[in-house]
Amino acid sequence: MPVPDPTPWRLRAAASAMTERPCWDADVPVAALAAAPWPILVVVGDWAGAPEDYRRHAGEPLTVTARAVARRTGGRLQVVPGYYPQTQQADLVNDALAALWAAAGL
Repeated sequence: MPVPDPTPWRLRAAASAMTERPCWDADVPVAALAAAPWPILVVVGDWAGAPEDYRRHAGEPLTVTARAVARRTGGRLQVVPGYYPQTQQADLVNDALAALWAAAGL
């Protein structure tokens, strides 16, 4: 995987990311979410096409986390192609969100 140019924007983003807690370390209030009256949707990419190291070190933990959150909250797991589903498959993600909101009566 080629290293991108260290632009000011990328350096700032990297510095910010280094202070964030990884999602798999989050204390998700699953009982409260499971008891909530609204539908739950968890979106995750299938990580097809991702560089191997990125898929192994980021994709696998994110996928396990997404499956666990969906299972423990009673939510629906939406797997979409790619490893940046919100940008690579924006139409699929937006359609899933629209269906979720319609199911909630919004």
